[in-house]
Amino acid sequence: MGITTKEIAKICGVSRTTVHRALNNTGRISEKTKRMILETAEKNGYRPDLLATRCWQLKDVMKFWKNYRPTEG
Repeated sequence: MGITTKEIAKICGVSRTTVHRALNNTGRISEKTKRMILETAEKNGYRPDLLATRCWQLKDVMKFWKNYRPTEG
């Protein structure tokens, strides 16, 4: 198994949020930090955990339906 985002964060000295921003190309992050994170991820064989990603997506869908209140009319 490859490296985790938590381990990448520790190696790079940044937060897990910063690692996620770099890997997903979202949010404000310096190019230097982004490059360091991406190089560390590639060097250590990072691969996204698709099962974990799907679980989070499912959790969001379930939260939506739990709070869903149809409108009348």
